[in-house]
Amino acid sequence: MKKFVIIFCLANMSLLFSQQVKFNDVPRDTFYTLYSAYQKYVKDYPFIKPVVYKNRDEVIMEEIVYNTSSGRPLSLNLFRAANEENKFKPAVIMIHGGGWRSGDKSLMYPLAAFLAEKGMVSIAVEYRLSPEAKYPAAIDDIKNAAGWVWANAEKYNINRYKIAIMGSSAGAQMAGLTGFTYDKQFCAILNIDGIMDFTSEEVRKFEDDPKKKKSSAGLWFGGRYAEKPDLWKEASPLYYVGKDSPPVLFVNSSMPRFHCGRDEVIEILNKYSIYSEVHTFEDAPHSFWLFEPWFERTGEYIMNFMWKVSE
Repeated sequence: MKKFVIIFCLANMSLLFSQQVKFNDVPRDTFYTLYSAYQKYVKDYPFIKPVVYKNRDEVIMEEIVYNTSSGRPLSLNLFRAANEENKFKPAVIMIHGGGWRSGDKSLMYPLAAFLAEKGMVSIAVEYRLSPEAKYPAAIDDIKNAAGWVWANAEKYNINRYKIAIMGSSAGAQMAGLTGFTYDKQFCAILNIDGIMDFTSEEVRKFEDDPKKKKSSAGLWFGGRYAEKPDLWKEASPLYYVGKDSPPVLFVNSSMPRFHCGRDEVIEILNKYSIYSEVHTFEDAPHSFWLFEPWFERTGEYIMNFMWKVSE
């Protein structure tokens, strides 16, 4: 229980200021938390309710170190139903958002618990953020976490043929890149309002304005598009879609900038008769999955898509 009190306190500190700090000797940017997102949106959406994770008897959560090769332990949290039947289940690897420089895996706990209650295994993954390590370190971490899931699938009653990767915002971009390039086949990619093409003009309008400080993407790549165009393209999931790609679910806000590359990805998937779905919440803010009235419907879209592609 103490762990969640600490997370709550750190999150509320970000209401007062955003800065880079060190937590357990790891540099952290504090700008993106559940509570900072709430403060940002509540004036325009006074009806929203933050969804806070709570321990409950129906769900078992385990924290496990999955890799130490980066020079420090990286952990994941695995969620599964307490009354677990002895059968292999679908699994979802979950990547949090925060502009590649902020946030943490606890942002995924509510959705992870929701899916676990519905009969899946959910895995919220820690990865190195840009204040600690630039691209592609986070992608390496996520692929290492995926390798851990495959290696330990039998132990946790996970069906190796029904492992999906999901991300929100920046995490959705990373889930897409990992899902299209990993050497094992995911059963699905679940994109929650994340861009699929860094090179699009719409993305660069927000991420590559030379009149402003480096954006979150620029900080992750270590340079603007004009300085490192190859990296911006290399990290765009769009350029890896092909005949062997998995089905993709898109759940979107009403903000077009976070849909960049989506339609082009779907066009390629359609060319190869690969299934996809799009669900858009009209007049919803970017981080809608952290709040009701959108949280549960987001979970239901994920759950229903997973059951379709993992039958």
